[in-house]
Amino acid sequence: MNISGYSEQSGGIFNQVKITGKGIINGEVKAKQIQVDGAGTFRRDVNAEEMSVNGICSIDGTVQFTRFRVHGSCDVKGSAVLEELTNKGKCLFDGNVKSDKIHSVGKLVVNGELEAEEFTSKGGFEVKGLLNAQLIDIRIGWDCYAEEIGGEEIRVKHEPLHLLTKANEWVNQLPFVKNSSKDKIWFGIGAGISRDWKWLNSHLSKTLKAKTIEGTTVNLEYTHADVVRGNHVVIGPGCKIEKVEYIDSLEVSPEATVLEKIKL
Repeated sequence: MNISGYSEQSGGIFNQVKITGKGIINGEVKAKQIQVDGAGTFRRDVNAEEMSVNGICSIDGTVQFTRFRVHGSCDVKGSAVLEELTNKGKCLFDGNVKSDKIHSVGKLVVNGELEAEEFTSKGGFEVKGLLNAQLIDIRIGWDCYAEEIGGEEIRVKHEPLHLLTKANEWVNQLPFVKNSSKDKIWFGIGAGISRDWKWLNSHLSKTLKAKTIEGTTVNLEYTHADVVRGNHVVIGPGCKIEKVEYIDSLEVSPEATVLEKIKL
């Protein structure tokens, strides 16, 4: 099935479905490959070995894909069973998501629960239920949220912070910042740059928020949580944790806040 203009079609079994214009498919679709480069609307369930979205896509039913790649925008109303999800755009699931491997550098929203063997994120995400994976590797690029997080190994790093720290050292060495207190002209320029830099630093200092985080090994930065529980726990800079429960070891950065520490 090839749609290059505007067309409304029934569903069926296909080798390939390609939409470069605006297409509406009213029935269930089973295909080896689906590619949406324009605007695609699927009214029923979709099953494919590979689906890629480079434009805009909405799916009203459930989905089952071996490989799902999103470079544009895709909304899925039903649940999803995937072997591999690569999201470099914006992807929204109204139901639960189950996948072997998820890699997201864009915006990922799951209104249900998310279960995976491996979950990596370098953008922003929102999971309104449980985020559960054996390996969870989060590099905070934008605000991240999950109701609960559970896994074997949980790593949360704040990459914008590291870049800003290096850049901040460089900015502070500039003559119009370094000498701003000694000269009125330098003071005006330095004050302006300092003000803009503080705004930029605040704007990029995003966080991960969750009610409960539990894993065997937990290493966190810039995370706000009610309870963190694990065997080996590291609470890094920028964290605000109400209670930490640990079994073997606990390390808390002087730039973090932990209100209660309990050894189990």
